[in-house]
Amino acid sequence: MNKEGTKGRDSDSPDSADQRRVSSKSAGREGLARRIIIVEDNDNVAKIIARSLTDEGFETKVISYGSAAIFYALDKSDSLLLMEYHLPDMTAKEVITNLKDSRVDIPFIIMSPPGNEKGVIEMMKLGARDYLVKEQGFLELLPTSVKKVVQQLDIEDRLAVTGKSLQQSEEKFRNIFNSITDAIFIYDFQGNILETNQATIKMLGLEMSELNQLNYLEFQPEDFNKNFNLYVSELRAYKQLIFETTLIDTRGNMIPVECISRLIDYDNETVILTIARNISERKLSENKLRQSEERLKRITETMTDYIYTVFVNNGEPLRTVHSSACQAVTGYTPEEHSANPYLWIEMVDERDRKSVLENVKRVLAGEQINPYEHRIIRKDGRLAWLRNTPVLHFDEVGNLTYYDGVVQDITERKKYEIELLEKQAHLNAIINAFEGLSFVCSSDHKIEFVNDKLIERTGHNPIGEVCYRALHNREDVCPWCVNEKVQKGETVKREIKSPEDNRWYSIVNTPIYHYDGRISKQSLVIDITDTRYAEQEILKLNTLYFGLIDQLHLPVCRFQQDGKIITVNQAFMDIFPCDTDRSLEEQNLFSCIPEQLRHWTEKNLSRLSASNQTIRKIFKQIKISDVTLDNKVWIITAIFDRENNIIEYQSILEDSIGSSILGQNSFLNSS
Repeated sequence: MNKEGTKGRDSDSPDSADQRRVSSKSAGREGLARRIIIVEDNDNVAKIIARSLTDEGFETKVISYGSAAIFYALDKSDSLLLMEYHLPDMTAKEVITNLKDSRVDIPFIIMSPPGNEKGVIEMMKLGARDYLVKEQGFLELLPTSVKKVVQQLDIEDRLAVTGKSLQQSEEKFRNIFNSITDAIFIYDFQGNILETNQATIKMLGLEMSELNQLNYLEFQPEDFNKNFNLYVSELRAYKQLIFETTLIDTRGNMIPVECISRLIDYDNETVILTIARNISERKLSENKLRQSEERLKRITETMTDYIYTVFVNNGEPLRTVHSSACQAVTGYTPEEHSANPYLWIEMVDERDRKSVLENVKRVLAGEQINPYEHRIIRKDGRLAWLRNTPVLHFDEVGNLTYYDGVVQDITERKKYEIELLEKQAHLNAIINAFEGLSFVCSSDHKIEFVNDKLIERTGHNPIGEVCYRALHNREDVCPWCVNEKVQKGETVKREIKSPEDNRWYSIVNTPIYHYDGRISKQSLVIDITDTRYAEQEILKLNTLYFGLIDQLHLPVCRFQQDGKIITVNQAFMDIFPCDTDRSLEEQNLFSCIPEQLRHWTEKNLSRLSASNQTIRKIFKQIKISDVTLDNKVWIITAIFDRENNIIEYQSILEDSIGSSILGQNSFLNSS
């Protein structure tokens, strides 16, 4: 036997002592007092397994060699071997064979790498309680498997005790038998049930009186019944089978169970003992875990982020490993990154290289920095924005050993950020070009924004101050404040005369809706003093104008392009039939004048322009209701604003002879 197998890590160590202390605290937990002998030659894997089982309350012993395991297990048959199939000095099969030759029957679980199906089958034939394939996720399943086997061993131990006690007291056996929470079936090779426990009756919804007439296959799915003979043959060959199946209760419900079947002697006959454990909750958890894993897989498959790892020694980078996703982000494959160790900095945009190198320098010095953003030139020549998040890893003495970098493509986000900044600049330019004053207040009257002209007027930037103090030098809310209405979504327009400068101002208050549900009040203030005075002058002129046209004996009408009447004089109303039941603003010139005037006016109105302000037509006869007018001139004049845009029209009907009316026309035109 190799003496080295009993030295070093296999001997009791501080770690082992800690494991014993943890185990002693959990010794009272049923079924977890059994010692687990871990036979594993990979130190890291062994430590992880030992720590995982210690956390579950087991006492553990770690051994590296098969020879050492044989020596240690000779007087430890009450332990459980958790054994790697391939050991440095022998295989697990040789370990078990040696122990059996020494009449040591110790339960064991096999750990095997993928592809060793033949070895696993051999170990199952030798009595392995379970096997674990060393693939991704096996360390998470390992504690469950160990606990399952330990619980199975406990059940078997109890059943063994029960068997001995049966010879002394059938009642004692029955009490123990029925205290087991798992369903127990004892049946012959035709499936006829010979014995079962209370847990079975409860699980399947049976009556005790029915047991003698029932067959085990009645509660099995169709596939199991078809392969029952194969099941019996394998049981004869391997002595024990561990499998999952489904039991069907008397109500037709499907119950997932984990079964352990073995051959036993019962009344001098070989029969089958099956212990079935309800695993509904475990299956539900497994399904949820599988769904979560599938969802995570779908998410990760759609991600364009990638991870790189930089290995470090004494503050200097040794090598860098890039994940395959780097090609989607940079256009370069991991192989291209490996072939050119400077590719990572060469593809950085020249404008950002200095800052990137500075950040890398800080990371290599052991400083955990915040994520940083920079530009790169992809392999296809396109510019891309990246967000780089370094995650540092240190050894037990605090030296940086490596760091991971999570690289995220933020090109689209940056595009929107730049567009937003440009729009903000554009908006600021518009606001600052506004001739009036502009400010925004929150619901509690605090100023959130002002334009430059308001800053010039107040002499300082009042952002953050309450508006009634900053703008009106008051200590409380202004009595004319409309903030409450704006908070309800209303737009409030007001014209006020300031007592400070006696000037008129137009104020438009509108709500601004924020993404978080807040509402701010935007106020636009325009000085309308000159407009007010101009309106007063216009009012005076209109009064004079209306007084003059009312004195004329000629019919005069002011109207819009669509014919809607603005005003008429009394002479117009005397000649043309207007609807006296409706106001002038509701009537139309084209419905008041006769057909021949309406047709000519509609046809020729478009001829009016800044260079041709008046059009006229002589009518020999105009029939209005029962009256006929002879030799009349129908004159249409356009009225323009300062930009030579037509704002309204004026019509006059006068005699075709005499020149005095032309003077009146000119006066009206100029007015």
